[in-house]
Amino acid sequence: MTGLQILDVSDPVSPKRVGGTAAGNVLSVAVSGNRAYVAAGLRGLQVIDIGDPTQPQAMGELATGGNATGIAVSGSLAYVAASQGGLKVIDVSAPEAPLLIGSYRGRAAAYSVAISGAHAFVTARESGLEIIDIKDPTNPQQVGVLDTIGHAMSVSVSGDYAYVADYRGGLQVIDIRDRRAPQAVAAFPTSSYSLHVAISGKTAYVADGEAGLEVIDVSAATNPQRIASLKTDGSVTGVAVEGKHAYLAVGDTGLQVVDVSDPARTLQVATLDTPGRANHVVVSNGYAFIADGDAGLELVNVVDPANPKRTGSFDTPGSAQHVALNASYAYVADGAAGLIILDVSTPASPRRVGACDTDGFARKAMISGKYAYVSDDRAGLQIIDVSNPSNPVKVGSYDTPGSTFSVAVSGNYAYLADSAVTPEPRNASPILRSFIGAQSDEARNRPPFP
Repeated sequence: MTGLQILDVSDPVSPKRVGGTAAGNVLSVAVSGNRAYVAAGLRGLQVIDIGDPTQPQAMGELATGGNATGIAVSGSLAYVAASQGGLKVIDVSAPEAPLLIGSYRGRAAAYSVAISGAHAFVTARESGLEIIDIKDPTNPQQVGVLDTIGHAMSVSVSGDYAYVADYRGGLQVIDIRDRRAPQAVAAFPTSSYSLHVAISGKTAYVADGEAGLEVIDVSAATNPQRIASLKTDGSVTGVAVEGKHAYLAVGDTGLQVVDVSDPARTLQVATLDTPGRANHVVVSNGYAFIADGDAGLELVNVVDPANPKRTGSFDTPGSAQHVALNASYAYVADGAAGLIILDVSTPASPRRVGACDTDGFARKAMISGKYAYVSDDRAGLQIIDVSNPSNPVKVGSYDTPGSTFSVAVSGNYAYLADSAVTPEPRNASPILRSFIGAQSDEARNRPPFP
């Protein structure tokens, strides 16, 4: 049984599963109040009562007639992008009996959904952007459509405009003041494959596949202008922000430092080629700590961000995926080698003080109190007492039914994202395969192309 897993970890020696749902492959979840709303692939929508973490209750379920890949909740209504099933409007006011009250099926699969006022904006890949009037949720009606030149992957709405990441079509700017007649007012050809867009003020930030980050001024919507672009030789897999700079882990390229003091004029100020594959980075006290794949942990002096200097390193026995810091210690999720603990009080000469071999493939480590909680892929959750860093002791574990990619701990409970491995998108280009393969664990398990 994969899905939402809730564990009681008040006694780390004996973690107990206190609830879960047979939700199938969980692709998206939204939480509102004491309920979780799950887009569960072919299982459709699931509503789960999480008011009492010790007794989560699967309150209701509704098949959506397609592969539920995205969900948005507004008030008592859930809006589900159900792939070939289209957009589903579901009344969840009676969570035990979610009721389909309306649906709209367009020309192509519904990939994602966003709600703005009385309208739903649905990205429909090859059919572009569809605008659905949801004032009467029992009878959603398409009021407008714009067939973009590429494949609509993501949409962000700001004021009178919708901004669409249109895959090969770059960034599309669409005037939506007349919902019935949306007009493409500008197209900005990006260098690669536009996969995601975010708007901040009058600036659009476009994730552009292997081309890196595009920063585009949209203050004049009809005339978007490139302000800056950050060319990465690989796909960005991790980012940390410290002060006026962003530090990017860029796969085989290593560390890139970007001046973000003026978001409209992001500027790459330095690159440092690490010996391995930079998977994750954290910054603390003037140093960047990089989980560098087969090369282990790299320590880089970034006191002068424009001149990063490799200070020290430690070749861990596995493949460093993720690093967490606590006091003078670095906790490295080291893949098949488990958890490696390093004393980094002297950055020039980090030294190994302890290790704990987990049962699976350590992907992430988080520290809470005297325990390390390790997301251990197919081996579920591993709980390790690190009160004595030189002698870490595994005190508990819970083997989830699927693959554990992420964990959050709050009080006495651990909440695990547990899902089957998502297949590679069908008909994906080599560049898109590379992009998806290089993303973080969460990104690798986003819904595939419908």
